[in-house]
Amino acid sequence: MTDKEVRRLRRTELIEMLFYLQKEMEMLQVENASLHRQLEAKKAGLSDNDMNKIFDVVKSAVHESIQSSVGEPVEIVRDSE
Repeated sequence: MTDKEVRRLRRTELIEMLFYLQKEMEMLQVENASLHRQLEAKKAGLSDNDMNKIFDVVKSAVHESIQSSVGEPVEIVRDSE
């Protein structure tokens, strides 16, 4: 879209564009963080299986900690990669 076309847009259209661009940026930041974690794991020589084991241990520890402080079962969901 050219500068001239952008200038002719209504305010609501501009706000809508900003909203979708913000959502896209947030998704790309999440993807970027996930890729950085994968890269760091590869640099550290950890396989996917090792990362899964580490995640399971951390998940169990967090689950136990939350459950002991809250007193009710809590479900922890792994973000998709």
